[in-house]
Amino acid sequence: CRLPFWSYGKLFFNCWLVLPYFNGAAHVYEHFVRPMIVNQQVVNIWYLPKKEGSDKPDDVISAAQKYIEQNGSKAFETLVNKFKTTNARRSILEEVEAERRARAERELEARDVNPFFHPNY
Repeated sequence: CRLPFWSYGKLFFNCWLVLPYFNGAAHVYEHFVRPMIVNQQVVNIWYLPKKEGSDKPDDVISAAQKYIEQNGSKAFETLVNKFKTTNARRSILEEVEAERRARAERELEARDVNPFFHPNY
């Protein structure tokens, strides 16, 4: 089902927003954007109600303690080490340095391949 006047509707809406005569962008800002910025209402979409009868907080530390109680500290250490090795991330400086080295290697390879390369140019 295609709406026959959809393109015209978008055109009129954009004109209403952009043209200073209608002042549409100011209306949208004042009534929709600014109240969200000024009121700073935070909606927690990850809220899980606490289980009844449980005094322990549901956080990472209590989950780790529960895992250690069930599986032992050695299993927890291997789990953490496995996570560290699979998710090793480099800092931005290390990324830049690696990219610089790769670029230098590519330039050296290109110089070796290019018969017209002259080091004085």
